[in-house]
Amino acid sequence: MPTAPAPVVVSSFEIPGVISRICRLQYDAGGLSEVLVAQARDPVLHVSNSMAAEDFYCKRLGFRREFAHRVDDAKADPCYMGLTRDGVWLHVSSFSGDGFRVAAVNLIVEDVDTLHEELVEKGVRIDTGLSTKPGYQRNVCKDADGNSIRFIEQ
Repeated sequence: MPTAPAPVVVSSFEIPGVISRICRLQYDAGGLSEVLVAQARDPVLHVSNSMAAEDFYCKRLGFRREFAHRVDDAKADPCYMGLTRDGVWLHVSSFSGDGFRVAAVNLIVEDVDTLHEELVEKGVRIDTGLSTKPGYQRNVCKDADGNSIRFIEQ
């Protein structure tokens, strides 16, 4: 019997309300299921290099850094940053133990086609291409640490 993959932690949130749902996907006898772990205001993604993360999220995905906290301002890491775009907050942290490693964040957007064009123009590699189903479109890209950023139009 094949072994099931390890559980995957997924963080998602929707606008309005910007409430984060942190779930664990797990395989059991019934197949794949989602188990709610917690709800939080803003997702925190773990990154290994804060400068690379800031470059990706700000210069390529269009977020703006609102704050950065470093223990030692002379060193890039560890760092905890708050990033915003269109009223949505993402927190990224290179502090040991902060955030979820290799997480997925679902961002509900109004026009995924326009956003797709913007990201492609900025050289962002889109992992799934533009996926379209009736009433649902999505775009998925990953940061350097493997965190998936999913832009979804419903």
